[in-house]
Amino acid sequence: MNIDIESLDWELLERVAVTEGRRLSKESWNIDDISPAASSALAEIYVERYLDAPEAIVLPLAEAAAEEFEERYSRDASYPDWPAEFIVGHALAVNARDHACADIGLCSDRFRERALCEGDHWLLDKMGRVTADRLEGVDLDRRVMSEQSICARDVMERAADFELDDGTTALDVLPLTAFEEIAQGLMSSFGNIDLDYSDLEDIDSRIEDALSGLLCDKGHRSKAIGR
Repeated sequence: MNIDIESLDWELLERVAVTEGRRLSKESWNIDDISPAASSALAEIYVERYLDAPEAIVLPLAEAAAEEFEERYSRDASYPDWPAEFIVGHALAVNARDHACADIGLCSDRFRERALCEGDHWLLDKMGRVTADRLEGVDLDRRVMSEQSICARDVMERAADFELDDGTTALDVLPLTAFEEIAQGLMSSFGNIDLDYSDLEDIDSRIEDALSGLLCDKGHRSKAIGR
């Protein structure tokens, strides 16, 4: 199998590499993978760096992947007709995770010594203005996001219910990328919705609940002021 790097669809290649990397992030990689969350996140960054170096990194990895593909599948009666972008993208994801695990593994060497050596800052260099929330380990300005979620498969399953005049469904017509774009668009649109009055009333109710546990023993009652 020959892979012409100049003819690759780089947008598809990047999408495959990122998606494959995220799929693999759900599993511990090897015995040296001391933090799968860290290695998978670092691997995604490495994929981006790989794609910024097509000749120096992507090409040799693509050639190695093509050679391995031939060794694995050339004698297979059902020779898979996978696009080159998938083969190379998957290879980039796997290599990036190996790369990330190896680099993180190096951090384990002399860990205590580096932790206690003199750094670039005094330990209290970044103290800044100390506020009451910081003393309690709270960030009053951190935005708390909704836990709503949806995946492209959810959209795809609903698309099967959209029947067209010729007997097909939206599932038969739309590309898989459309389902992902719809899911992403929906979740992004939620970010533009402000809390309405009922949401604010719910907050008031939750404040009351939080207070009740603290004040019930003292016989106090609380009421939202000006509501």
